This record gives sequence, C-alpha cells and structure tokens, in this order.
Amino acid sequence: MPSRWTQSVAPLPLRLVLGVTFLWAGLGKIEGEFSVQGDTAATLASMGVERLREEGQRNLRATQPARPDAAKPDPAQTPTPAPAPAPAPPETMGPPRPEPEDTTPPPTPTPTPTPTQDPAPLSPNPPPPSAESLSAAFPAALPLLAQVTAPPTSPDSATTAPKQEIFYHAGLFPQPVSIKRLYRLSLLVFRAANPVSQAPAAASASPNSAPVAIASDQPRKLMPGAFARGVRPVVIAWMIAIGEVIAGSLLLMGLLTRFAAIFCGGLMLGAIWLTELGPAIQAGNTMLGFLPKRELWDPELWKTLFWQCSLLAACGALALTGSGFFGLDRRLFPEPPPAPSRPRPML
Repeated sequence: MPSRWTQSVAPLPLRLVLGVTFLWAGLGKIEGEFSVQGDTAATLASMGVERLREEGQRNLRATQPARPDAAKPDPAQTPTPAPAPAPAPPETMGPPRPEPEDTTPPPTPTPTPTPTQDPAPLSPNPPPPSAESLSAAFPAALPLLAQVTAPPTSPDSATTAPKQEIFYHAGLFPQPVSIKRLYRLSLLVFRAANPVSQAPAAASASPNSAPVAIASDQPRKLMPGAFARGVRPVVIAWMIAIGEVIAGSLLLMGLLTRFAAIFCGGLMLGAIWLTELGPAIQAGNTMLGFLPKRELWDPELWKTLFWQCSLLAACGALALTGSGFFGLDRRLFPEPPPAPSRPRPML
C-alpha cells in the first residue's frame, strides 16, 4: 500500500506534463498561423474572420470595373440653351400695391331698394383665408413657403444607410491568406455539424436500358447544427484556445487542479470524437463498431488516438488525486486533520 508521502508527490509529474501540454497547445493555436484559400477561406470569412473579410472586400473592389469619368461637354455638339425668361416685374411677386388715393369724391350711387332680401351682417371675427384664396392672391408665395418648411437634408444620411452584405465565394480568395491556427477548430466544428454528402457512384447500365438513379445517403452529423450557425464556430474555437491556456496554467500552479483536469478531460473527449471515432463511424469504416479501420500494427496511424487517450487518462487520474503536496491547493485549501482513533475497550 503506498504511503501518504507517495500519494502526495505522485500527482506532480502528471500536473507538469498536462500543464505544459495544454499550455503549449493553447498558445500554439493563438500564436501559430496557417494558410487558407478558395472555398475554405470563403467559409471562414462567412463565419466572421476579420482578416479574411478584409481580404475578400479588397479583392472584390479590385475586380469591380472602374467608373468612367464624366465626359466633358463638346461646345460644338452641345446645343445652345434657350435664354431664361425675363423675371416677372416686382408687382407680380406679391400682393398688388394700393393705388394713390384720389382726392375727387366719387359720385354717390343711387341705392336700389331690395325689399325681399336683407344684407348679411358683418362678422366681428372673420374666418381665416383658405389655401385656395391664398394661392389665388399670392401665386409666388407657396413655393417659398414649401422651401422654408421642407426638412433639411442630413449630410450623414448616406453613412447611416445599411451596408450591403457581401457574399463570399472561392473566387475572392485566389491567393493563400495566413490566419490563426485556432480557426482550424472552427472548420472542424462547421464540418462536423454540416457534413458533405458524397456523390453517388456511376451506375453501370446497358445502352438500351433506362438510366438508374442511385440516391446517396446523407451522412450523420457529429454534433448539433446549432453549433455551426453564424459566428459560433469562431467563438467556440476562441473559447477552447483560451481555456487550454488557462487550464494549463492552473495545472502547473496546482490551483483548482480538479476543475482544470475535468475541463481538459472534456476537451480530450471532444477531440477523440471529432477527429477519430466520429469520422470513422460517419464513413462506416470501423472495427469493433467504433474504432477506425486501419492497419493494426502501424504506429504512425494510431499515434494521434493513443496520445489523446493518454492525456484523457492522465486528466482522470489528476481529477481523482488532486494537486498533491507541491501545489497551491494544499496551501489554500488544507485538508482537515484526521479524526483521532478511538481506543478499543478492554474486556
């Protein structure tokens, strides 16, 4: 039976190996780069990768034809404009001016008696003039009023208009573009949730027979399609990379060791499913129902799966044992002292 000292020191090598491995993997995803082009670059640009979006927009502007400059008018071919009409006299631009009063008293008209109709009484508050009467009396005032009351045009109206969404395609990325290595995880998540169906094989038929249609089976998804919508694959990739850096640092310090080990174990389970077991089951090329069908004694073909399983086992062992003696968990969260042993009564 191992002693208490052995149990306290044994987790140290596991913490060092796992901490260095996951810290190196997370930093490699963030700092490392790889090149993409064509359909792969268009897929990542649609997910929201900023560098690829800028490259696609630059290539789109370069492929668009330049707008021709406005041709200068030829004086020999340009027709002479008709002369502008003379401005109206000042008297027509407003209400008619009152004529000078005549000092000669007008002749007094003889009133005609109208016994059957009385004159309408004058109202002390006359009604306001209507728009028709104003337009008849002042024909030039209404356009001026419309110009004053029209809402001013905002200079920022063109900038506030919604931008047109660009459709990214393989033709916008003819040259390789370097991006962060973590976006490989985005492609892995997208392809796992959106598997591409294989084209059916050509049917062998005689010339006189009717063509035979062979329907291809849609491959099963390795993860729900909700994970691959919009920018979610990019967000998942960033979360995994940052999580590996944080978990690796915690394992090296021995702080929150059990939680960090469980998180890393979950990452290994996801990696085994998305890179090894899932694609084999999806393609129907398996051994024992779940293992990839490969050459059994070729270590080159099995090294990735064995390495992932080894890291998963180490994470499980560290989640059970904790940080051990050389860790911050022992200092911050000391174990309670053992209960005193009760002496057996002597008969």
